[in-house]
Amino acid sequence: MHRILSFSLCILFLAATAAHAVPESTSPGKSSVFVKDTNQFQSGAIMVPIAGTISKGKTKRVLRIDATLTLGIFNLGDQATATINVNGVSLGSAVGHCHGASLLECTVTGTFWLDLDAAELADPGSVKGAPLNVTMTGASSNSSDVGEFYTASFSAQMVKK
Repeated sequence: MHRILSFSLCILFLAATAAHAVPESTSPGKSSVFVKDTNQFQSGAIMVPIAGTISKGKTKRVLRIDATLTLGIFNLGDQATATINVNGVSLGSAVGHCHGASLLECTVTGTFWLDLDAAELADPGSVKGAPLNVTMTGASSNSSDVGEFYTASFSAQMVKK
C-alpha cells in the first residue's frame, strides 16, 4: 500500500511540475533554435504557444522548421493541429487524425520552410538582418481535452540554398 501511495504522489508531483514547467529553448540562436514544452491544453483545447528566435535572417538561405505535437490521452477520432508562424506570417498547419493505434498518445508532425530571399522581396526589411521569430500554436479538435497534457516542440534551422 505504501508503494502505491508513494507512486501516486510521485505521479501527481510530476504532473503538477510539468504543467507549470518553463519551455526549454535555445533562443536566441545564431542560425538555429530548438524549443520544447510539456503543458496542458487551455480553454478551447488550445495549446500554450511556444516561440523561439534566430537572431538575424540572411539572404541565400531557407528557414526549415520541423514541428511535433503529441497529445497525451485522446479520444478516437480526435484531430490534432500544429501551426507555424514566422514573424507573424503563417507557414501553414500540419493536421493529424488519431485513429487508435494507441490510446495513450497521438502525434502530428510537419516540416515547414520559408525561402528568406522570397520573403525579403515580398516585404523588404522583414528578413535580412532582422530577427526571425518562430511561433508554434496548436489544438485538439476535442474540447474535452482541456486540461490534458501535450508535448510541443520545434526546431528551426537557417540553411544555405
